[in-house]
Amino acid sequence: MMPRPRGFTLIEIAVVVALIGIMLTAGLKLAGALLENAAYSVTQKKEAAIKDALIAYVAAYKRLPCPDTGPVGFNGALAPGNVPDGRENRKAQNPAGSPFPDVTTDCASPFGVLPYLDLGLPRETALDGWQSYFSYQVSTLPGGGGNTNLWNKTGNPPYPEANLAPAPSPPTSNTAPPPGYLMIKPDSTAASAPISNSAVAVVISYGSDGSGAYTVNGTQNAPPAAGNVDEIANIYGAGGAISATNAVYVVRQPTDNPNFPTGAFDDVVLYLGASDLVYPLYQSNVLVTPASGVSQQLSTVRNAILAYAVQNFVFRTCSTTLPTALTAASTWLPVGAGFPAQDPWRNAWVFPYTIAPYPAETVTIASNTAPGPVAVAYGSAGPDGVLGTADDIVAAVYVSDVQAALVQAFTNPGNPNCVVGGGGGGGGRGGG
Repeated sequence: MMPRPRGFTLIEIAVVVALIGIMLTAGLKLAGALLENAAYSVTQKKEAAIKDALIAYVAAYKRLPCPDTGPVGFNGALAPGNVPDGRENRKAQNPAGSPFPDVTTDCASPFGVLPYLDLGLPRETALDGWQSYFSYQVSTLPGGGGNTNLWNKTGNPPYPEANLAPAPSPPTSNTAPPPGYLMIKPDSTAASAPISNSAVAVVISYGSDGSGAYTVNGTQNAPPAAGNVDEIANIYGAGGAISATNAVYVVRQPTDNPNFPTGAFDDVVLYLGASDLVYPLYQSNVLVTPASGVSQQLSTVRNAILAYAVQNFVFRTCSTTLPTALTAASTWLPVGAGFPAQDPWRNAWVFPYTIAPYPAETVTIASNTAPGPVAVAYGSAGPDGVLGTADDIVAAVYVSDVQAALVQAFTNPGNPNCVVGGGGGGGGRGGG
């Protein structure tokens, strides 16, 4: 008689089930970790693409775009149901009532969703690895010439790097950046020193938990848990309530440990300083450096001064006058109103730096010695904006330069006393 086959005991079945459960749990955890790492990697790659798009935008428009705050404008928050349309929003339209923003006006808000269409990006790139929109904040750095927000308005000087100057001074506190800049810190505690106090743009993914993120439906997720104070710091306004301009962001390693001193953290933050945006454009010769820009403008001024001298030559006195003012409206400049009203560091041009040895700003055709006395010096006070310091960029037109221009233009001026080596005088003061 064949022995009856023996089955598994309940204990054996329970052990097998337990082992399968352990394996499934481990597998699910591993799969979850792999998916989380993949989402994190995708988010970082998209932020790299966004950085490139912002650099290209600066190259094309000499400014940064405003945030997308919904198709009907912005009143301090992305209104519920305002699905992002990928376009920047400003406080006025041009023409009025049209959907086209007036790029000479301020952003509707410095914070919102990434304006992906204006950056030439597909909507998919504006969604992080967890399918929430990237949030975006832009600098409100005050500018000259009536510009309230220099980094995001058309009409800046032709040198975007001017927004670096005057260079931010070391912060007097660890919680407040210089006006208009964005501060980046390793945590939200008052004691921690900033990583940067001069960021001009921030792109934020609120990570896997999506706390505070804007969804594809235009709604905002609930803010982070109360203990996650670093994540709360990255929400626009205190405690996730969009009520005030946020200027401090936290960048640190992610952790899901709620007992960490400043709480769990999974935000992925990209911050950009002015140098991150403009240095690649210097290297590719798309933009000129401030020093190169000054040199180009000073060359324009020199040629205009010499042309002014020739134009204002007086045969009777054998003398000429020189201009005494340099502004964007100086009619003696061939570029007229196109000449920048300020140097690349938003300081007034220095003109005249000095005029010597002719107090009446007259130069007579005389012996052409080189270089001779200075007729007029002009230039820029440099990045520090203080005249007389080592970073001044000053050019000069010498008396001999003016004499040479006059001799070349008037080889036979028609006055028997007006010859090279002859004297002269008089002449009135030129005007700008």
